[in-house]
Amino acid sequence: MPAKARIAVVTTSFPTFEGDPSGHFVEAHARRFAREGHDVTVLAMGGSREGRGKRAPLRAFPERPPGQVQVSWMGGASTFGWPGVVERSRHAPWKLAGAIMPIARAARAVTQFDHVVAHWIVPSAWPIALFAHPRSLEVWAHGADVRLLTAMPVFARSVIRRLLEAHVRFVFVAQPLLDAVAAVLDERRARALVAASRIEPAPIDVPPRDTLSDPRDADRRTQPYAVWVGRATRDKRADLAARAARDAGVQLVVVGDGPALPASDDLVRCVGRLPRVEALRWIAHASALVSTSEIEGSPTVVREARALGVPVVSFPAGDVEEAARNDDGIHLVRSEKELSRWLRARSQCST
Repeated sequence: MPAKARIAVVTTSFPTFEGDPSGHFVEAHARRFAREGHDVTVLAMGGSREGRGKRAPLRAFPERPPGQVQVSWMGGASTFGWPGVVERSRHAPWKLAGAIMPIARAARAVTQFDHVVAHWIVPSAWPIALFAHPRSLEVWAHGADVRLLTAMPVFARSVIRRLLEAHVRFVFVAQPLLDAVAAVLDERRARALVAASRIEPAPIDVPPRDTLSDPRDADRRTQPYAVWVGRATRDKRADLAARAARDAGVQLVVVGDGPALPASDDLVRCVGRLPRVEALRWIAHASALVSTSEIEGSPTVVREARALGVPVVSFPAGDVEEAARNDDGIHLVRSEKELSRWLRARSQCST
């Protein structure tokens, strides 16, 4: 890639307003390229808050301050809105059809770039490899796309075959994700996938802890609490975290929304889906972050908590078990009772 390249970042998830947590790691990735001196345009599915679903034309590449990127919205807001097309398609695969036109627009646009980075194998990278011939294409697999593919092995084999034929480079944010895709391929293509892949966690930008004020009322700031952050789907198991906290007699703040959100009570407080900086404030002042998900790649919230110096108690999903071997601030549990005991002990240490 040239020292100053024209880079397109294609994504189905990207912040639509200041503080929007959607795709913040994609934004961090794009800004990293820009800080390195590249001209960066994000081709984002969906639309801006003011003109959601409207497609802005690609413009020339003006001189921009370091770290600044241009965003071109490709449309499809009704398909790519929260929680995203991949998450929706896990339960209704036909909804991928709504992604065709916006992705086709992105595919037509990428030929003018030196390098294309597509976040998510489907629905981002595969149509681009199928309908366009970019000079250089790299795809980042985060987890939801891998789970969707491995649930449909015949489709997965077709997708990976086409990407390998197009000489795509793969980046998996965690080793278990690469292993999962390789497991549904024949031996020859599994070897080819491994050879074309590397493991690298997605970039994140986390502000210094001392810039994040305590979100609680003044009269509550002496009371320790644990925090759970995420989209409350059944496999994320926020309800398990809530039960363990109640059993331990520990305050738990739940940041997020979703169909499996636990009920609030004296010990469990659900504050809803918040702007990212507000969620980081809750994490920064917690005695611990609780991660109960069974399905992860490289969970961003765990990495954010550790960047802020906050201990993590987690079930061994994705790359968390490997991370725990090298970080004594990550504590593994394997049952609700273990989690409850750990929270109780942590609370006693914090008081």
